[in-house]
Amino acid sequence: MKQLRGILSAFRDMADNWNPDYWIYVAGGTLWVMKHDKNGERAMLSNGGVDPLYRVAGFLGILADGGDW
Repeated sequence: MKQLRGILSAFRDMADNWNPDYWIYVAGGTLWVMKHDKNGERAMLSNGGVDPLYRVAGFLGILADGGDW
């Protein structure tokens, strides 16, 4: 439980101090930090996929799913 409180606290701190130049993306079960393009938008490819050139960091140890509820 103590570890969970620490994780939730870290997420709250991250949200409170989030840099709007970046966004979170989930693909292939991996959580990614992505940079916005020069227009401040999510960089997309012509086929509708997210442009991987805008990846900043990936967190392979955090299981994630990008599906809707």
